[in-house]
Amino acid sequence: MPTCPAKPVHWEFVLSQDEPRQWSWRCIAVDGSIDRHSEAYPTYGSAVDNAIKNGFRPAEQHWLVTTDKWTTHFQKGKPPMSIGQDGGVAPVSRRADLARLHAEIRRRRQAAAAPVAEPVAAIMLHVSGSPNSPASRCLLKLATQVMRWSDTLDESEVWSLDEEALGLLDALIERAIS
Repeated sequence: MPTCPAKPVHWEFVLSQDEPRQWSWRCIAVDGSIDRHSEAYPTYGSAVDNAIKNGFRPAEQHWLVTTDKWTTHFQKGKPPMSIGQDGGVAPVSRRADLARLHAEIRRRRQAAAAPVAEPVAAIMLHVSGSPNSPASRCLLKLATQVMRWSDTLDESEVWSLDEEALGLLDALIERAIS
């Protein structure tokens, strides 16, 4: 399947309401039609991975994440905005922040995300070899902030993680937002 045009109007990531609940993406053209779309994926992260391979650039393009309860808009240079199915505008949620960070992690990572069944256990195992190292302390701090939906997540610390630690944080965020 060819990639989306260089300047689509926006991208949409949609959570299906059918069982099993799965994610897909679509690239929307200027006239509002669906220019390209994906197959269904079991996780948001795998849908984002595939969209990136098809031209999605989360830091540069307008995109939406839609579930049965809300749609969150992400536009370059603007804070995310969530709109409920009833039309009410909600304050930016931590879920929206994590969804944006998750997409950016997927874009920056060198390797494809490996499935991690228990992200917290995998993080603890990862840091057990050197629990007092700055990298281990950073990963534990970020993981705690994600699990508590903290507003104090420092993204500069995220980008200091090595590939393996970044992959574990990616899995934890995936679990938090799904």
